[in-house]
Formats: sequence, structure tokens, C-alpha cells
Amino acid sequence: MGFQVQVVVADMEADYARRLGAKNFGAYHTYSETVAKLNAIHAAYPDITTEKISLGTTHEGRDIWAIKVSDNPDLQEDEPEVLFDGLHHAREVITVEVVLNTLEHLCQDYGTDPDITFLVDHRQIWFVPIINPDGFVYNETNWPEGGGMWRKNRRNNGGGSYGVDLNRNYPYQWGGIGSSGDPDDDTYRGPYAASEPEVQALMGFIEVHQFVTHQSYHSYADLILIPWAYTSAHTADDSLFRVIGNEMARDSGYDVGQAGELLYYCSGVTTDWAYGDTSEKPKILSLTTEVGGSGFWPSVNELDPLVQDNLYSDLYLIQTAGCFPSLEEWTIEDSAGNDRVDPGELAELTVTLRNDSPLVMAGDVTVELRTDEEYVVLIDDSSSLGDIGTDALAGNGSDPFSFRVSADCPQWRRLHFTLEIGADGGEVYREYPLSFRVGQPTVIYA
Repeated sequence: MGFQVQVVVADMEADYARRLGAKNFGAYHTYSETVAKLNAIHAAYPDITTEKISLGTTHEGRDIWAIKVSDNPDLQEDEPEVLFDGLHHAREVITVEVVLNTLEHLCQDYGTDPDITFLVDHRQIWFVPIINPDGFVYNETNWPEGGGMWRKNRRNNGGGSYGVDLNRNYPYQWGGIGSSGDPDDDTYRGPYAASEPEVQALMGFIEVHQFVTHQSYHSYADLILIPWAYTSAHTADDSLFRVIGNEMARDSGYDVGQAGELLYYCSGVTTDWAYGDTSEKPKILSLTTEVGGSGFWPSVNELDPLVQDNLYSDLYLIQTAGCFPSLEEWTIEDSAGNDRVDPGELAELTVTLRNDSPLVMAGDVTVELRTDEEYVVLIDDSSSLGDIGTDALAGNGSDPFSFRVSADCPQWRRLHFTLEIGADGGEVYREYPLSFRVGQPTVIYA
């Protein structure tokens, strides 16, 4: 048509490899390094992780590995289940790093961070960092310095053609818009729905579990995508998806919406099947995050920021899978009404809780006040708040805690309490430290 064309990058693989500047993918994990990482995490945290578990094997016989994090990892408990997966597309290497980072963060902070400890104790969290091992190893073999642009798996289609796009091979709405019937196309959907062993492995795994929420990672469009991908029509849970997606994007700033709104239509994708197909499993609140960056092989100085941008997103999705009662605020009223508690005075303590899950109600919520202080006598130390709806508040204003501070309590002494929150018949349990000073400080100089 007469346009002048300038070639900016003649060889994308070579350009990406130049940026990385190292063998074996540089700072990015290869397939074998990812396997070793899973082994190392289990060895370091055997009490809260399973050994790596094979979900199945690929065309070339490689295992698709999964690992679980929970306080009783080898037991199937009556706790909400959450799933994270990465690398459906072999060139989207940042997805492996995001999944591994969230896995390791949960393990490292368990027992020290109360929110992380709560999530590990009250959820069953599964990680599948590499869905497409064959395509990943193909990139490593042919472009060992990184930069390989192979996307599909390595099915032999015949006639010198290889590969199926795994994220077009799921049965829900398979064969529709945004997929190709041409085996040489990057979006080739396969000879039939769920034809690929990688897809069969993930589907079989999901169907024997009860996943509530699911995050499938891709790159590199700076987006959080919600079903449906195959149509502009909204799901029945569209508003809920958008509320959750917007909170997940708190740190990343990613746009939230359907694929057709923000990217392009596609069919036979993971999240549409996970959410839409209820024949063999319950409906799963499933989202796809397109991690950002400068390309499929982000430069090394982008790696940590991209990973950190998505950590809160993952923790929030884990939180969302079950009720999550947390302390919103607390206040003290003294009997004299002078905005301080003096020695010898009676006081009331009121708390307000929020259920930070937009998906699951917190049932039968109770609060109890505990203290070992010698100068405190608890009078009313418990209260029932009933049910707290999704993203809702409740407090004990009608039945506040009450206590008396003894008359011989030193002025300006700090008194320490513990607030205990129970829910669902005691199954949910959280603690918050509360403290305040008594009376007034001694004036030394004025």
C-alpha cells in the first residue's frame, strides 16, 4: 500500500537473549531449576508443604508438578482450596517467577506474619508453576541464553508442524472465536477439545478438588481478565469479578475486564472452563492475570518489581476464598467521660470487625478479650456478633467488653490485652494485640 517499513528488531529471540546476558535463562528459572526449587522449598518447610506431586506427563514424558501449602498439607481438610498456575504459553517466563514467589512468601512468613499464618492455617493452596514443560524445554534447548519465542506445546501435528495452544484447548466453548484450526498457527486449538495431556492433567486435578478461587498467569499485557473470554456477554457474577479484580490490581494498577473488552476474544481458555463448566466440578471464581513488563522476556531489573506487583493480588485471592474476619477499629470509653482511663476506673471497650471476603460470609462470629495484667479485672469478656456478610461490618456496641483498672495501677502504665476472634463454630480463629496507657504521664518540665 506504499507504506515505508523500518525493521527495528530483526531477531526477537536474539534481542531478548542480549538483554538477559546470561546462560540458562539468567535470573529466570528453567524447567529443571523449577523442579529443584520445589524440592528445596519442601525440604525447608516440610510441615506446611507437600512433596511435589505429578499431575500427569506431557507428549515428551515430562511431569507437570504441583505443590500444596497448608498447615496439614498431606490431609484433605474441610478448608477452602485455591489454585495458581503458570506457563500455559512457553515463552511467558515471568509467570513461573510470580507463582514461585507467592509460594515461597507464604512459607517464609508463616508463623511470623499473622495474616499469612491465618491463610496457611485456614486454606489449602496449590501451585502449578509450569503447565507446559515441553514448550519450555524447547525454548531452553534452542535458545539457552533465553529469548525463545515458542508458545505452544510440542505435539507432533505431522508434516513438520508442531504444537497446540494449550489455552485454546479447554472444552468450554472450544473451537470458537480467537482460536485457529491451522496446526501452524500460534493459536492452534488442537484436533479436538482437551486433546492435550497437559490440559487433561490440569482438568483432572481440578475435578477431584473443590477450588473456590483460581489464578492463571500469562504475560505481558498488564491486565486482569475475567470471564467470559469468548464473548462480550457478562457472566452472572460479573460485578463480583470486577470488585475482586479491582482489589487484586491495587499494587499493579492493571486494567480489569473481559478479554474482548481489553485485549481480544478467545475461546477454549482455562478460566472460561474453570468458571463455566460445572458438569464435573463446582463453579470456580477463576481469573487470568497478564503480568506486565517490556516483553515476553523482561529484563532482569524488571523481574522483582513485576513479581512484587502481583504478590498482594495472590494473597487477596487466597483471602477471598473463605471468610476473613479482621479488626477494623476499637475504642475505649471511661466511666468519668474524660477520654482517658484512670486508676480505679471502670471502662468499656468496643470493637468493630470487617469480613474482608467479598465471596464468603463469616458465620457465628464471636469475640473474646484476654489479659494477664495484674491491675485489670475483666467483668464482661465475650460477645457474639452473629453472622457478618461479605465485605460487611459488625461490632459489639450493644454488648461491649467491660473491665476495671485497680486503684493502685501506676500512672501512665501501658496495659496489654488480646482480642480473639472466632467464627463458624470456632473454625476461624484470629488474635489481635490491643494496648493503651492508664491515667496521665508525670510532668517533668512544662
